[in-house]
Amino acid sequence: MCGIYVRIASEPGPAGLTCPVPHRGPDASGRLDFKILGSHVTLAHWRLGILDPRPGSDQPFQRKEGGPVIVFNGEIYNYLELRRRIGGDFRTTGDTEVLLAAYEKWGAGCLEHLRGMFAFVVFDPGNRRIFLARDRFGIKPLYFRKDSAGAWEFGSEIKQVLGSSPRANTNLVRDFLLFGAQDHTAGTLFAGVEQLRGGEYLEIDLAKPGTATPRQWYSIPAEGKYAGEFEQAVRRFRNCFFDMIGMHLRSDVPLGFCLSGGMDSSAIVCTAGALLRETGNKRIAINCRYEADGLDEHAYARAAAALSGSDLDVISPDATGLSEDLARVTWHQDEPVNNASVFSQYRVFAEARRRGLKVMLDGQGGDELLASYPQFFGPYLLGLLTQGRLPSFFEEVAHFRNDHGWGFMDTLRSLALWFTPRPVFAAAKRLGNRTSVQSWARKDFLLGNGTPVPPWQSPGRLETRATTRSMSILMLRQLTLPMLLHWEDRNSMAHSIESRVPFLDHELVELALSLPDDFKIRKGVTKRVLKSALRDLVPPTIAARRDKMGFATPDEIWMRQNPGNFFGDLITAAADENPAIFDGPGLTQIWKKFEAGGPYTKILWRACAFAIWARTFHVKV
Repeated sequence: MCGIYVRIASEPGPAGLTCPVPHRGPDASGRLDFKILGSHVTLAHWRLGILDPRPGSDQPFQRKEGGPVIVFNGEIYNYLELRRRIGGDFRTTGDTEVLLAAYEKWGAGCLEHLRGMFAFVVFDPGNRRIFLARDRFGIKPLYFRKDSAGAWEFGSEIKQVLGSSPRANTNLVRDFLLFGAQDHTAGTLFAGVEQLRGGEYLEIDLAKPGTATPRQWYSIPAEGKYAGEFEQAVRRFRNCFFDMIGMHLRSDVPLGFCLSGGMDSSAIVCTAGALLRETGNKRIAINCRYEADGLDEHAYARAAAALSGSDLDVISPDATGLSEDLARVTWHQDEPVNNASVFSQYRVFAEARRRGLKVMLDGQGGDELLASYPQFFGPYLLGLLTQGRLPSFFEEVAHFRNDHGWGFMDTLRSLALWFTPRPVFAAAKRLGNRTSVQSWARKDFLLGNGTPVPPWQSPGRLETRATTRSMSILMLRQLTLPMLLHWEDRNSMAHSIESRVPFLDHELVELALSLPDDFKIRKGVTKRVLKSALRDLVPPTIAARRDKMGFATPDEIWMRQNPGNFFGDLITAAADENPAIFDGPGLTQIWKKFEAGGPYTKILWRACAFAIWARTFHVKV
């Protein structure tokens, strides 16, 4: 896990980089400059040494003089297998040299052979090109900006490529404030700064560096139904899961676990415990605990840690810590902090660093793959109806009500979402948005580009008849996961920690998406195949859980505590410093009602987060 920066311009790069990112790689740094065909190419790297941490694997890395040069952020988990397949001599024992050798052997085709998380750039002087790529699901980031003079800049973080006088991307600011949406497009909240999406690559021909367009190298394969019985799927899922966890445990430095107490993180910790039991290595899992009603999962985390043989370290973030750290977290995140869980995750990785860990495994992606969110219930029920399975439909409705608090009206609303013709539903949503947000927003900001539509209702986002598979793909590609991975990367790298997300191994993803709906949900039980595959490893109390917390945090409670009038001052700042966006009296009135014990609305948090972001980066709207 590292930080990279690349610049391609007609003039030499500055002697010192304007925004180094040593927090991403405190172990070593390097820079190389080249001139080719009138272009000046700069490659810079900050290294967090995980595999073969010796100086011989420092970057920029070149296997032979005059050959391709690479800067790389991430891990190639199957590097040992690839090394044997490629053959020949290697002077290092890590994955960077293997990745470069794979590029030398297969060119862009090397991407198909990689099993891992990565964002890398290769300067290939022999072919007079720059090759850039991002992993299948966008675990590792890669941002870019092309300035008015035609110079390209690429970096691991937005702040590296901002340039002077950053301006807000008002369309995406609107999506954030209205819907809490981030990372759902190639754009960022900064105008002119974009990102390669997951599964994309970019080639720049140095003979004509002004023209280059991202291309998709990976798409989730077309639907192929799993043909076997449930118990066969369970065995295959277990084998794939064990294989995937084994690869993610490869490390030459201390490794630990994020453990919420939910099924996904517990599955990782307990499987790793089974695989590492004979090694005698000490394992540390870190849990974030809240004592607020309905948010405390500590007992589950304790059970998983005990069964896996891990030491459990518990932290308890609070409102005072949030007020102290939110500006710092915002600087690391590069964009407004969407909710308090981002801060809590930041504190988890801070504790990991304090305990001497350099690698953490986390459970991102399990909910999206295995239909665990309530958003999956509607497509699942719709599938039962269209198959004529009425007894199963009514049985599931009863289980969702009893086990998940999913009432009759939730079912009606969800089915209306999928049955209503899309133009009618989109028009209704636009009308609702138009009337519900004018109290805090300037109308010209809100409607400047037409009535805003939620990203999940934009044309083409869903198939005509939604399925749990199409909902999974939507979440993996656009809605929840890109945003979660953004937070994960910045929070971990802020503390020089490599965070690994085993559920996003593409072989596991493709297997999960091929499974029938009732292998994932049945009689109200979600993640059915995972729970069955690990029934001998995970504590029964966790496998039997029906509630779904996610990484919940007491946002409303902390805002009501309002230490030192922290949130009140930010509401005032949002209104006073951003008059092109906020209707000051309207926003202030919403806050005063909340202070007086009135309802909580997410615009209060988002306005505060936006105010800190605009101040931190001196953003012009």
